[in-house]
Formats: sequence, structure tokens, C-alpha cells
Amino acid sequence: ILIAAGALSACQSTPPLDTSNPQAILTAANAGHQGAAALLGPSYFSGTNGFEKNMVEAARWLPAAVDQGDTTAMAQLGFLYLNGTGVTADPAKALELIGGSAKAGDTLGQYYLGLMNMQGVGLAANPTEGARLITLAAQAGNGEAMKSLGDAYRDGQGVGANPTEALNWYTRAGAAGNPAGLHAAGELQEQGKVGPKDPVRAAGLYKNAADLGHAKSMYRLSQMH
Repeated sequence: ILIAAGALSACQSTPPLDTSNPQAILTAANAGHQGAAALLGPSYFSGTNGFEKNMVEAARWLPAAVDQGDTTAMAQLGFLYLNGTGVTADPAKALELIGGSAKAGDTLGQYYLGLMNMQGVGLAANPTEGARLITLAAQAGNGEAMKSLGDAYRDGQGVGANPTEALNWYTRAGAAGNPAGLHAAGELQEQGKVGPKDPVRAAGLYKNAADLGHAKSMYRLSQMH
């Protein structure tokens, strides 16, 4: 009973983590707070929770999130091992982590594994399987996967070439906040891949992408005027 009471007292004395304060998160993580440690890696990877993107720090802290069962962190750490960013490149380790994330149903894991299959990176190329995995991630709302699925339909990679379906996924990517999707939709409209050439509609799409900071769209707009 005394041990239980002491443990309860210790638990009650631990203040809640202030996730709106980056310095508080960092201090807590360095002091051994597991929740803070698990939050740091994804924050550094994505540039969220007040942290700037820092892949070296992401590589340092992501294992803590993986250890706590964060399947998105698995995919993020796998990405770092795949590219040798912040860690020594290890394609086998990358495939283990990304594959495990995808198997658990994580959309980022599905997306990364889909790209690996498409490009034959870390495993034999299998565009059909790549398109299947990217479709799963896109249908679940991953904006980058939506854009990549549009590319697949545009180029006929892993799926039959279908410009209309490409435009559909580019448009959905844009609605999800992906400026590259908006730009790609603009290109289809400008080039007349989905009907008559429509430079006015294309310019509107480029403008929307440029407003989100898309440099290529800014340049294209400057050429059109």
C-alpha cells in the first residue's frame, strides 16, 4: 500500500506537458519525459509544434516515438534511413520501418512504400503495387499521395493512362492544400490534355498554387503575362 501511495504521489507531482511551448517540450524530453520525447521527432520532421524542420534532430528523437508505437514516426524514420538524412543510409532498415508502418495501415507508410515500389528503391520495381498503395493513401486523405496518384494516371505508371482521372486527383490534392497538385492541374488545362486548351483556367490554378508559395507556378504566371 505504501509503494502504491508513493507511486501515486509521484505521478500527481508531475505537471502536464505544455505542448504549445516548444522549449517546454524540449526541456521535458531531455529530462526523460517519454511523451515529450515521442513528440519531438515528428515535430522536427514535419516542422510542427513550433519547431523548425531539422532532420538530424528528427533522426535523434524519432526512435522514441517508434518505441511507443507511433506508426507515422516509423514511416518518417524509414524515410531518413532511405535517404541517409541524419543517419547512415540503410535501405533494408528503411524497408523494415516503412513496410511495418504501411502494414499497420498508416497512410504515410503506404505512400512511401508505394513510391519505393514505383521507383524500385530498396526493392524490385512494381508499379502496379506502388499505384495500389498510393491509392490507399490518397483515398485516406494524404495530399502528397493524391498528387502522386495524379502523376501515375497522367503517365500511365502502374495504372492505365487517364488524363481525366489525373486531373481529378490533382484537383483533390489542391483542395487538400498541396500546391504541386494545383500546378499540375493547371498544366493539364493549359496543354489541353483534358479538353480544349484553357489558359484562363490554368492561370487561375497557377495563381492559387503561387499563393501557397509554389515557385514554379509563380514563374509560369510571370511568363503568361
